[in-house]
Amino acid sequence: MKAMKLYSGGKVYPLSCISNWCITSSLGGSKTMQFDISPQSPEYRLIAEEERIEYDGTYYNIKSINERRTIATVNAEIDLDELKSKIFSTFKYDTISFVQAMSTALDGTNWSVVGAGLVTAKRSFDLTDVTPLDIVNNCTNKTMYNVSFDVDNIRKILNVSVPATLANNVFFSDELNLKELTFKGSSSGFATRLYAYGKDGLSFAKINNGKEYIDNNSYSNKVIAIVWRDERYTKAESLLVDAQEKLKELALPERSYVCEIIDLARLNKIEYSEFYIRLNSVITLIDRRRNKRLEHTVVEIKEYPNEALNNTVTLSTSPEKISRKLIDNTTRINQISTTVDKQPSVWQKAIETATALITGASGGYVVLNPSEKPSELLIMNAPDINTPDINTATKIWRFNMNGFGYSNNGYNGPFPLAMTMDGAIVADFITTGTLNADIIKAGTLQGIKIIATTGSIAGWKMENGVLVSDDGTMKLDSINNTITVNNSDGNKLMTVSKDGIKFWRGDTEIGQTGIRGGDTGQYGLTFDLIDGDAMTWSVYDKSQKVYVNKLRYTESEGLNVSNNFTCNQLFGHDVTDIDLGNGLHAWGYSE
Repeated sequence: MKAMKLYSGGKVYPLSCISNWCITSSLGGSKTMQFDISPQSPEYRLIAEEERIEYDGTYYNIKSINERRTIATVNAEIDLDELKSKIFSTFKYDTISFVQAMSTALDGTNWSVVGAGLVTAKRSFDLTDVTPLDIVNNCTNKTMYNVSFDVDNIRKILNVSVPATLANNVFFSDELNLKELTFKGSSSGFATRLYAYGKDGLSFAKINNGKEYIDNNSYSNKVIAIVWRDERYTKAESLLVDAQEKLKELALPERSYVCEIIDLARLNKIEYSEFYIRLNSVITLIDRRRNKRLEHTVVEIKEYPNEALNNTVTLSTSPEKISRKLIDNTTRINQISTTVDKQPSVWQKAIETATALITGASGGYVVLNPSEKPSELLIMNAPDINTPDINTATKIWRFNMNGFGYSNNGYNGPFPLAMTMDGAIVADFITTGTLNADIIKAGTLQGIKIIATTGSIAGWKMENGVLVSDDGTMKLDSINNTITVNNSDGNKLMTVSKDGIKFWRGDTEIGQTGIRGGDTGQYGLTFDLIDGDAMTWSVYDKSQKVYVNKLRYTESEGLNVSNNFTCNQLFGHDVTDIDLGNGLHAWGYSE
């Protein structure tokens, strides 16, 4: 296994006492690392923000440390600081090639680009106050050069890759290398008609039969129109080509799969080299649940160097949409802020209410108690006379060395709102924008929704939105509304869903029980044998401590009835028992 190195104080140290170590690579060039380490570890004292880590030919900078009592979580990002060392007050060019854009942006940085000649498109820039890294990231946009970068920051090389148009020979299937599959679909930004305009109202109507719009009804015959404006376009031909590409994505629902895979190539590079997975490549996914064979772009790879069996891959039909969500956190935060501004949250409403109360305050008195050598500050009303009196005040704030609190019942309280020197906060209602805590203890939590993709709850781990028991034998999947039970080796035993209960042995589905309706509108339980040997009904013999078969069915023998089983009625008729010998019986009736 490759070693991880920590650079600290001008020296290099091996970093090995870690757990839950993963590296996430995203379309565009983003790469992050996360791991846990004990604060008692001798290596932990060397870890600090902005210290460098080296692993597998890549430098990372430590960006955050979340230390708790027994464990600390360290987050690091790929080191691209040298691409942020200068500022372009303006970066404005009309229709330049990708090679020209990269040459200008990287001038003086000692960085170079490999594979720039793969990109033939020409685009315009109109940027202000940007770094070389900002320009590089801008080039990954779909409406710019639509490239991705594999970053070699030790040799200072940006290796260019362009989106693949055809699937390679890598495929995912639960019969070979696919362990779990999570599907997400959304049509929130769906559109079938696109009006596009460039600089100064430029349209492509003259080269598009007089129409300022284009249609794409590959998925739906509905007419759902939107407008796209981009001042960078000065030529109708370029505007039309990119509008067609943009609408191609908008006219399909946004779909993504998170695939928990057996990463064959990383387990055995020689035997399974053809299964090596790369970002921006097209993978064939065999989704047997939906009976579909799909081709999707790889937009994220999460690797666990110490546990390759936990590797996951994210595929998407709309790589730019997904990769933007994975990479551009700043944009996402800005979008959230804009939404909050337009639709005030409970938190904002509480701020407005508090602001109105505080700024609208009138009257009241500030008193030092006692007047000589005071030990506390009082803010209170004076209901009886127009002078402050501790004995008659009803609404009062008390501030002293032990804390501060508010009471509606005078100087001696009680104080239902208080903050004390031991760190305790007493409140009837707390509104918060962000609540960050190592431990939350509560009697009742009402009206809340908890959303998480990672973490743990009382020994249950959260993995990609699925709750997994500490030993891995139970999985609660709220996305697909499924409960999965595995054995200690991780092999599936049973799944529970709206379709019923299914039973497994290894990769083979034995059978299932469920509810099925008849033609008359009546419903009942069904027992379906799919790939098992037999169905049996047994009774537990307490004296022998074994289960005794009472009724057994196989395809070869039919229905086999053992001792102590009687059948007196069949569809309301008296039944005739026919002894077939060798313990076999048959029943029937006549009208």
